[in-house]
Amino acid sequence: MNPAIKNIQIEIKKCANESHELLLRIIALKWGSLENAKRVAEIRALRDPNGSAARRAERKKLRHPETGAERAALWDEKRELKDKTRHYLLAYAFLRGRSYVSQEPACKSAPSLTWIASIIGEAGGEAPNIETLKAWIEASTKAVAA
Repeated sequence: MNPAIKNIQIEIKKCANESHELLLRIIALKWGSLENAKRVAEIRALRDPNGSAARRAERKKLRHPETGAERAALWDEKRELKDKTRHYLLAYAFLRGRSYVSQEPACKSAPSLTWIASIIGEAGGEAPNIETLKAWIEASTKAVAA
């Protein structure tokens, strides 16, 4: 197996683990602990139509709005990680010979081609030039349009 592909796979797994940990930290901040978050899920699972106000009041007691700024910072970090993961996945698809459209069939924003090239170069592969990456994206989108 190509060592660049293996290195990118490792980075994608790291990104997924980091994203999961960030989400758990956000949930723990919002509800005070993961146990409280589980309790909220149990409260939401109760489907008593007459007790909805009581369920809302019980959930509100568990919420920690004072952690809003800290949670917002974690969400910003999670969004940055999402963008990084997207580019790693696109670099992985490029190296494996997959079409761009097979990865992002309905994406509205174009990826950073320089970022994809640098990811491939850092992973140990031969970094493609920007024109090659542009051709990869355009060939896929033209094939779908036709």
